[in-house]
Amino acid sequence: WTGEHLLCLEESMREIHERLSELGHIGLLKRYQPLFQLILNLRKDTEDNWEELLTLTGESMDEEEYRNELSDSSPPAFHTHFWFCKTVLAYNLGFYSMAEALSLKIPHKSGLFMYKSLLLFPYTLYKSLIYCARYRETG
Repeated sequence: WTGEHLLCLEESMREIHERLSELGHIGLLKRYQPLFQLILNLRKDTEDNWEELLTLTGESMDEEEYRNELSDSSPPAFHTHFWFCKTVLAYNLGFYSMAEALSLKIPHKSGLFMYKSLLLFPYTLYKSLIYCARYRETG
């Protein structure tokens, strides 16, 4: 949604990821990891294993560990970024009903966060794209 080519975006995000790691900014890094892994997954050349592409596991993070660390007391941004990235992956891979279900997992308590976030535009865009795709699927 930034208009950048994924390769350029990956390079920029890798620099930021490394810098956050070096500086020990764990909170920012936690929030950033799903977004970086999303870009890495979108750049993968795996066509046969769509489940691997839908899982936010790789260079930036391990999805299972990340989900195990999430709790109700975690900042809303952690939940929002995680479920938003899963939604984007499912949509871009053509799994529209899954994308819709994943988009609904963004916690209601993070709704206020979403409206104060830079994710508002892409979230609204993807929600609209999902509903259009679901409408086309179901007639």
